[in-house]
Order: sequence, then C-alpha cells, then structure tokens
Amino acid sequence: MRKLIVNFCLITALVFGSAGASWSADLDRGLAAYKRGDFSKALREWAPLAQKGDARLQALLGSMYSTGLGVPRNYKTAIKWYTLAANKGIAMAQNNLGLMFDSGQGVSKDHTTAVGWYQLAADQGYASAQYNLGLKYAKGEGVRGNYETAVKWLKLAAEQRYASAQVILGFIYRNGKGVPRNYKSSIMWYRAAAEQGNAAAQYNLGFMYANGEGVPEDYKAAIKWFSLAAKQGYAPAQFNLGVMYEKGLGVSQNNGTSVKWYRLAAAQGNVEAYDKLNTISSKNKVVSPAQGNVEADNKINTLTSKDEVNSAGEANAHRQKNVDKNKNGLEQMANLRPMSEENKNIERTDFTSMDLDGVTQAASNGNAGAQFRLGIIYEKGDGVPQSGSTAARWYKLAAKQGNVEAQYNLGWMYDGGSKHLPQSVATAFMWYKSAAERGHSRAQARMAVAYQHGRGTKIDLVRGYAWWTMAAGNGVNKFHSEIGAISRVMTAAQILEGQTLARECVTKRYKGC
Repeated sequence: MRKLIVNFCLITALVFGSAGASWSADLDRGLAAYKRGDFSKALREWAPLAQKGDARLQALLGSMYSTGLGVPRNYKTAIKWYTLAANKGIAMAQNNLGLMFDSGQGVSKDHTTAVGWYQLAADQGYASAQYNLGLKYAKGEGVRGNYETAVKWLKLAAEQRYASAQVILGFIYRNGKGVPRNYKSSIMWYRAAAEQGNAAAQYNLGFMYANGEGVPEDYKAAIKWFSLAAKQGYAPAQFNLGVMYEKGLGVSQNNGTSVKWYRLAAAQGNVEAYDKLNTISSKNKVVSPAQGNVEADNKINTLTSKDEVNSAGEANAHRQKNVDKNKNGLEQMANLRPMSEENKNIERTDFTSMDLDGVTQAASNGNAGAQFRLGIIYEKGDGVPQSGSTAARWYKLAAKQGNVEAQYNLGWMYDGGSKHLPQSVATAFMWYKSAAERGHSRAQARMAVAYQHGRGTKIDLVRGYAWWTMAAGNGVNKFHSEIGAISRVMTAAQILEGQTLARECVTKRYKGC
C-alpha cells in the first residue's frame, strides 16, 4: 500500500482526461446510448476513448465491467480500468477500488489496501469514501480503530448530506460509542437523514420522541416519523404504529388500524407482530389466521372491516429500500426496544437456533417464521427425512401469511428446483409474483426471466425489461448485466416502454405489474 500512496503523491491535480478528443461525437453517442439503456453501444463508443487515456471514461468502464452493464461482468477487467483512472486521481475510481479490495472482488480481500484507496478519495472530499473510511476507523478494520477519527470522517460525509453517515452518527451519539452520549446530537443527525427520506432514521427519530430521549416526549411526533418509515415498508416502524394505535398513544385508539400495521409487519417476519395478531385472534376465540384458517382470518377482518384491513396474504409489505446497509454493525436497530411498556422486553425468536420440537411447536401454533424455518429443515433433510412435499406444505402456510421468503422458495421449488416436487412453471410464476409484488429482489428477477423466456406466462420483453430494472433498483448490482443482455434483443421503443413501465410499477409498489 505504501507504493500506491507514493505513486499518488506524484499526482498534482485531479485530471479529467484530455480536453479535445475525449468529449467528441463518440462520447455524445455513448452518453445517448447509455441513457436509453443500450449499454453495449455505450461501451463500444467509449472503449476507444478510454484506451486513449480519458480517465473519466476509464472510471466508467470500470463501473460497467464491475456491474455487468453492456458486457459480461468481469471484476479483473473492472480492476484494470479503475486502477488506470484512480492513478489519474479520479475519486470515484479510487473509492470503488477500495470497495473491491474490501469485498475481494477480482482481487484478494485486503482491508488495508481498501483503506488506502478510501483515504485518497476521501482526501478529495468524495463523500462515499469519507463514509467508508469512517466505518473502517470505527471497526478497526485495515487500520487501528479510532472512534474520534471515525467521527471526523463520518461528519465530513454527513455534512455533504450523505444519509448513511448521518444515520450512523445518530447511532454513535445516542449510544455513546467512543464519544460522550449526546441525545441532542443524535436527534440532529437522525433528523437530517430522516428529512431526506431515510427510513431507519425516521424510525429512530420516532423512537426517541416516543421515549423522550433528547426531546420532550411527544407521541404525535413519534406517530409522524413512524408513519413515514412504515409507509416505506420498514417493519419495526409498522409494529410500533400498531402498538400506538392499539394503546391510543398520540392517536385515537383504533383496533382496526392497529391490526393493519401488525399485519404489514408480520408479513415481513416481525415476530412481535405475529404474537400480537395471535393474541388478538385468541381474545376473540377464533383460531389464529396464521394457521391458514380462512374462517379465522375472515373473523378478524369482520372485527376490523370499518378500517378496511386486508388479509395477511394481501398485505402490501414491500421491502424497505431506503435503509442504508452499514458494514460494521454500528446501526443495530435491534437494540431499540418496542416502545410500549407492555412489549419492551419481548425478545425476537431465533428459529435457527431452536431444536426441531421447538420449531415444530411454534409452526403448529401458526408462527410463519417457524413455518418457514420448518420448510427449510424438510427441504434440506436437516435432522429429518428429506421431503419436498412436507417442505412445500410448511412453506405454503408461511407464504399464505405473506412471508416473502417462503413465497420465493415455493416458486423456486415448483420452477424445477426440487426433485421431490412436480414441476409447474405456472405455479412457480404465481408464487414469484406474490413475493415480487412485496419487493423481493430475487423474485423480481425470476419474474423477469419468466417474461423474457415465457416460463409460466407469455413472452413479454417489455415486462421482462421492467422487472430486471426493478430488481436492479432493489440494490442487486448483478441484475444490471441482465438489463444489458435483454436490451440487445429489444428495439429502442421497447426499451423506453420498459423503462416507463418500471417507473410506474415502483410508484404503485409493484402491484399489477
């Protein structure tokens, strides 16, 4: 790493390539192709310019090879282009090289080298690199741990409105991680991220208002922030809204609205929400709808029909997309207890660590998380005779409650992924669709495959393109390469139609797509 740093000391200014040939008609044609989704053409236009030394395009080619845009993904080639650009001072390339050394993509994993690249980009004011460098100092990975230095770099990124850094600063100050605990600073940073739409920050801000941490206790303010996070599909916020409507905290007490939010949270596997729903159903002397009892589900819907509550299987529990995934466990939302006194000591159930009898009992009692886990156990034959049909039965019970992982697994099994279950691409398509409409990125990818190749439905390249776009938009970079692949067999008009459809589908949260 010392050698890399010495080489960069020779750089006297940030170079953006040569002024003339680089920004030519070839570049403009490449940009136009890129904007319309024709990544292969963009690559053909840009590659000669990058080979002539345009550092900006070298960085872009590195990005395209690392994500598979317009070309088969090739980390080693990405490393080559990033290195060329990084050696000319392009901060984006330096940061992305750090990420690749961090994850071992195309190179041996090397946190020390990653830190060196982050440092070079961070010194140029590149917010993402400042954030990554802050995390490294906080964790002591590739560098001696130092929270004071971590906070320094995170603040620099946060002051550029980098929401991920703002959220982690909120956590650091709330919990006194390496700094004196300071609720007001925590509130300030959470609010900064929350106002940008970050769901984790919105939830944490609501939690602090509900508990009077750094601010006067204010249930109405808590409701406001929980609602914003909950509407993005953030399950802890959905659960806490259920508690507040159940108890009438900051809002008029409303059992129907409470049940609605519990169901949305339960559909994402929130154990506390499952427990609440089971308690509600038992108080009304009906069998838990978690057991797939339609009569019981209808009973609860009757009890709450004034509030237009849908069944658990219809709950729109799309995946939270704005939660920033930090890399070192600083943002541990599990330590934020459910807000109500009644539920503050409830612990989440880890079904992966329970014995078979415990999981079976919980599954038989209607807990979808346990039903899903039991499905995995029978599918793999983990301590029991392997049985695809038994696995499918447990998956179905969980899937009917809206458990998206169970829905996806059922789709995979019927798609031919299990030798113990008869193949049915039509049934697979149905289950993939259920999970995809709730924001499950891999299910969205399977929907794209289904429309692209006619598996369980008619071939529809426009819908295939749209589903690949939505899957990639849910944070799975590898799906960008599939966008490039399907683009090569589509007309420009079809690509534009697919892009429009994708935007419309995201707006209506995937329903009917």
